[in-house]
Amino acid sequence: MKRNYLIILLLILVQTVSADGVKPTCINGIFYNLDANKKQAEVTYDWDYDGPMLENKTYKGTITIPTTVSYKGITYDVTSIGTIAFLGNYELKAVNIPNSILHIGSGAFDQCEKLQSLTIPKSVTDIEGAILNECDAITSIIVDKDNKFYDSRNNCNAIIHTATNELIQGCQNTVIPNTVTRIGNYAFAFISTLTSIDIPNSVTNIGDHAFRNTGLKSLVLPNSVIYLGDAAFFSCKNLTSVTLSESLENLPSESFEQCNITSITIPASVESIDNFVFHANNNKINIYIESPTPPSINNNAFNQKFWGWQFATIHVPVGYKDVYQSSDTWKDFTIIDDVVIPESVTGISTLTSNHSTQSNNIYTLSGKRLSAPRKGINIINGKKINLK
Repeated sequence: MKRNYLIILLLILVQTVSADGVKPTCINGIFYNLDANKKQAEVTYDWDYDGPMLENKTYKGTITIPTTVSYKGITYDVTSIGTIAFLGNYELKAVNIPNSILHIGSGAFDQCEKLQSLTIPKSVTDIEGAILNECDAITSIIVDKDNKFYDSRNNCNAIIHTATNELIQGCQNTVIPNTVTRIGNYAFAFISTLTSIDIPNSVTNIGDHAFRNTGLKSLVLPNSVIYLGDAAFFSCKNLTSVTLSESLENLPSESFEQCNITSITIPASVESIDNFVFHANNNKINIYIESPTPPSINNNAFNQKFWGWQFATIHVPVGYKDVYQSSDTWKDFTIIDDVVIPESVTGISTLTSNHSTQSNNIYTLSGKRLSAPRKGINIINGKKINLK
């Protein structure tokens, strides 16, 4: 839940307090942690603000961070924007970041509800991620083209870690480039104005909490996605339609908790469904499972009190109703065998990877036609073949 996330941020805040308890220094309206030994300054929050930390009103309008500041005869280079430095400054509209900044801490601009754009200068070498949670007004994210560590390629309105092709921060206007391979932890979290997103088939990994508490209405995960993080779509309350990747092997904890999904197809590739995946889903849900073998399911995958049998109908492959009804984890659900897979049979043959399989009739268990068999279970000429 959002509250839990804010508690985590408060814990981070406590950890940022220096060992000697020295409070930040205010210079020309901006608070800094000063390191006299290194002669470096870090932009930080106002410790002395008389109000809730999560409703900070220190910074308003446009803030221009200088490259240097002077205090008691010492000149400091401003090299960092600290963890939660601008958290909760609801009236902050713009922050001009100088080319002296090397580091931006996690949650740096969280809950800056009126912040409309962010430009990352070429000097930045390290961004901890999750820097714009609940920044619903953000429509533009630009990384200086001369930055060697991050980029916003193709005018994508996002921050991408160049070396790894990981998108670490997006906004409501982000267009994910087809060179991105991972969507990072909390990359879009708490951006309620994000109502749709196209995930290209270059993406193989979606991190923890990546889209939690967003305004997404529908979701299509391309078959390139092989990993989904915990709570990736937690509390997307407008989410009703979901198409999963046929490469997923696991639905992780809380992945679709507190959504409003009415129908979802579980591909044959999925072998396990973890805690709270569909917990507190507010609709009766039809779940179409494409695997003849019942995937394992945690007891708490649905509502903990009622499990799921009172609000979930399970659709399984034709002829496999008895298999599911004999499974301890599925037997109490309403089960309908109306999912069609191509010419499925009960026997599974085994072949080695170098065995010749000359055929034009090759399918996955979910019915997707293949040009050649792949490792795992294939349907070849109406027979299940396990290719090793």
